[in-house]
Amino acid sequence: MFGKIGPFLPNIGKMRSGRGGRPGAEQALGDGSAPCYGSGMSSPARLLLVDDHAIVRQGLSALLSSSGRFAVAGEAGDAEEARAKILSGGYDAIVLDLSLKDASGLSLLRDVRAAGVSAPCIVLSMHDAALYAAKARDAGAQGYVMKDRADEELFEALDTVLAGGTCFPASAGAADGAAPGAHGLSPREEEIFLAVADGLSTKAIAERMGLSARTVDVHRANIKRKVRADTPADFLAKAMAFRRLRNGPSAAETEGI
Repeated sequence: MFGKIGPFLPNIGKMRSGRGGRPGAEQALGDGSAPCYGSGMSSPARLLLVDDHAIVRQGLSALLSSSGRFAVAGEAGDAEEARAKILSGGYDAIVLDLSLKDASGLSLLRDVRAAGVSAPCIVLSMHDAALYAAKARDAGAQGYVMKDRADEELFEALDTVLAGGTCFPASAGAADGAAPGAHGLSPREEEIFLAVADGLSTKAIAERMGLSARTVDVHRANIKRKVRADTPADFLAKAMAFRRLRNGPSAAETEGI
């Protein structure tokens, strides 16, 4: 857990004392676009924070409020609560955790977009942008920020999306880049990665997919390189996170087992 929440807490003081000389939104955007809040408005932008850890929400709230440009107008700790608050309206932007305890954040985002919600959304995640940023964009997000870079990038990302732009890392690819994996994996690699999440061995994957064990091993090696998995345990953890993103949490995860 602490790997997920750590980045925010030590940086709050730095944000309060060290950002005064940082360029404003107009400079950060680089195109002369004025943000839709700030000196031209009487109140800061109203944000909804969605994360399943209260301490993360507290850290984010302090971080964002320190600028005076944003007001955290609502918080939610699970998908059901978040859906109700998003559909009630009243938020200028949403900051959404990729993985919630009861659902994929992207599944939630697809649902509220289908319901007609248009407020810009930034997905905040501890997961590799090369693997997930394009999926966030395809689900209807306007930006993707890694949690360990939130103190450096979240302000500018919010400036950008509130001004009508998008903010994704280069690894997300072009908006129309459905090419083998704007998210990093080919369709075949995705299928094998999901099989790894199911706990299948190379032999079992080969039998399921009608491939040779050698071919599966080559795909596994490519996947490990793309998702930057250094150990078997890391590889399995990332495979399970990928399955959760695609399909939502398993029954065991939902029950907290």
